[in-house]
Amino acid sequence: YCLRGDEAMTPHAEGASMIIGEVYWQPWDSSKQATHDTLQAKEYENRFACKEVGGDGLECQRGSWGSDPKTIAKFFKRPAYHLFFSTNKAHVRSRKDIFAKTWLLSELYRRSLGEPLGGNLSAIKAQA
Repeated sequence: YCLRGDEAMTPHAEGASMIIGEVYWQPWDSSKQATHDTLQAKEYENRFACKEVGGDGLECQRGSWGSDPKTIAKFFKRPAYHLFFSTNKAHVRSRKDIFAKTWLLSELYRRSLGEPLGGNLSAIKAQA
């Protein structure tokens, strides 16, 4: 059995930028379910402007591929995620820190493991 298309563990639209995982590092505002537009720190991938659509998709107006809109079907409802990163090496002190961050990746962890939605934005801004 092969998982592909909107069941694949590497949710990506056409283009290598999704395959290498850059989309996971965008700053995520869990209250708006969209890219956070004011967090600008080196730990974030700021080329993205995305939002959740339909309760499971990720619609991006721009990304590391440029300004062509792309939608990733069932981005938030995959059976599993193959997390591999060749362009970002994030440093966190504990598992708890991963949940507190405002990366899109942190949102996926919170949802997958049943944690409350939303990173600790005030703590993140103080670190930036």
